Amino acid sequence: MLPDSITVRHMPDAGGTALVSLEGLTLYTFDGNAAHPAPGCGAGSDCARHWRPLEAGAIANPAGDFTVIARQDGITQWAYRGRALYLFEGDRKPGEVRGVGVDERFHAALTRRYFMPADATIRWITGLGNVLVTRSGATLYERDRVQPNEDNHDFHSDHGPPALGRLYGTSTCDASCARTWPPYAAPADAVASGYWDVLTRPDGKKQWAYKGFALYSYSRDMPQEARGNQLYELVRIDDVDPAEGTADQTHAPLQLSARDEAAYVKFAAGGNAAGIGVGALFWHAVVP
Repeated sequence: MLPDSITVRHMPDAGGTALVSLEGLTLYTFDGNAAHPAPGCGAGSDCARHWRPLEAGAIANPAGDFTVIARQDGITQWAYRGRALYLFEGDRKPGEVRGVGVDERFHAALTRRYFMPADATIRWITGLGNVLVTRSGATLYERDRVQPNEDNHDFHSDHGPPALGRLYGTSTCDASCARTWPPYAAPADAVASGYWDVLTRPDGKKQWAYKGFALYSYSRDMPQEARGNQLYELVRIDDVDPAEGTADQTHAPLQLSARDEAAYVKFAAGGNAAGIGVGALFWHAVVP
C-alpha cells in the first residue's frame, strides 16, 4: 500500500528496490526522531539545503507502512516504518542515488535489499557515478574484453556478458598480476547469492565475483579513488612469418589510457590481413 505521492522502483545503484517520488527521485530515510527535523538540519543550514523533507498533503492519511508526522518546524512529512523520508538535492534525475554515503544518518529507503557481502557497499565517485567499493573505500574492478567495433569504452555503464566472466574465472589475473590487483577475498564459507558468485583461485583461496566477473582492487588507489579505471593491457601480434606459418606474438603488455589505446589499435590494425592485430583486456570499476 503506497501513498499517492510515492512509488517503488528497481534501483541497482541503491542495492535494492527503493521508494521514489512520482518524479522518480530517490527517497531516503533518516535515523532519528521522526517528529523533529534532522539534528543540524535547521532552516538555513547546509544540511537543510541538501536534505528536503518529503512533504505530505494537508489531508494525507496513513497508508500501510507509511505514516504522517507533524514536525516541530510546522512541516507535515511522510515517514516509512517510523523513519522520516527525505529527498537529496544532488539527485537531479530518476535513478540517481548520490545521497548514499554523504551522511551516515541518511539511507536509501529500500523495500527490498539485494544480497551484498558484508564488506561491500556502493559509493559515488565523481566522473564514474555509483560503483562497488569495500567499506574501507577501495574501488572494486573487473577485467573485461574490448568488444568488436567498440570505438568508445572510456567506462562501461554495464558489464560484459556474465557467461564471458564465468569463462574467464580467475585466469585473467595470475599470481604476478595479483600483486598489483589484489583479489577481493571471500570467506572460506562464503555462499553465492543473487548477482554474487564465489570463485576458487589456484592457491585455494576464495574470491568474490559479481555478475560473472571476478573482482579485484587496485594497489595504487587511495580510498575513494579509481585510478585503475580505463587501464588497458595490449599485446601486439606481428606479421605472420611465411616460413613458420604462425604469428610472432610480442608479449609486451602496455598500460594505456583509452585515448592512447584507440590510437594504438588503429596503428596495429594497419598491417596485412594475415598479420598485425591487437588483443586487449581492460580494467574498469564495477557498477551495481
